[in-house]
Amino acid sequence: MLENAFRTHNIASSFLGDFCRHNKVIFFDTETTGLGKSAKIIEFAAIRCKIKDGWILIPECKYHVFINPQEELNPKIEEITGVSTNFLKQFPTEDVQVPGIIDFLSTADLWIAYNASFDERMIDQALVRTKLQLKNQKIILDALPLIRDCIPKTEVENYKLGTITDYLFPNEEINYHEAAEDVNALIKCTQWAIHETLNYNLAEMEVNNKKTVFLNWASLWINPQKKSMVRIKVNIDDDNYGNIFWDVIEHSWSCKKTKAAQQLFETIDLNNLEKQMIEKYGRYYNASDMDTLAQNWFHKKKK
Repeated sequence: MLENAFRTHNIASSFLGDFCRHNKVIFFDTETTGLGKSAKIIEFAAIRCKIKDGWILIPECKYHVFINPQEELNPKIEEITGVSTNFLKQFPTEDVQVPGIIDFLSTADLWIAYNASFDERMIDQALVRTKLQLKNQKIILDALPLIRDCIPKTEVENYKLGTITDYLFPNEEINYHEAAEDVNALIKCTQWAIHETLNYNLAEMEVNNKKTVFLNWASLWINPQKKSMVRIKVNIDDDNYGNIFWDVIEHSWSCKKTKAAQQLFETIDLNNLEKQMIEKYGRYYNASDMDTLAQNWFHKKKK
């Protein structure tokens, strides 16, 4: 499956580099009252796993609580999570529940979530409201980029955890948006992605047989007819502008669907091209990776 994943080498190196230095990891998920700065956690689930030889994940301890947010849930949140305002009224508030969550999270120095920035933000907001602090700085890894780069975008409708789990394990029934079920799905998908990455011959992705091109310039382009199509187009060597581009929406390098563009795409060293992009434009957009560069470039252009 990795044959069409054009960033796996860099992402896998970063993810597995942190992962391999630990013998325990906590997978976690939150369900919340919403997405904003005032959103509260209503359900938290986590599983601590041992990391055995061969990077096998062995669950050893679970933690699962509901939290009374002391506010009415939006009907849409009730529909998505299956959790109602009346159901939550029987549980303690975050002042009581958050200390237990932090105590459990503190039993491992490595945490993994799916779209981790969201869950991390929800925990941070709960800490501010409860005036608590983490005991030590933790490493938080996001499984989404690793899994996304193991599965070509042509294979799935989107990269939601439910979509990926159904794709990888079609015969299993999982109730998504239940935190405990989502954590189990996350562990299964992460385990698959780790083994998929390890079993893949990364040497095939090395640049020995790839040519280095020179980046002349690049620009961010938004399709005026289709605003969801956003690209950073590059001009390299004598190539026509736009044959090769960074797809801002799909978070990957890609090319036009012409034969010439595809042939060029298959022969160039994308890692080197990406390095040139960061060296040339990173300082202007406060970025050290392509995702951050694209995001900051896009926001600056929209102003």
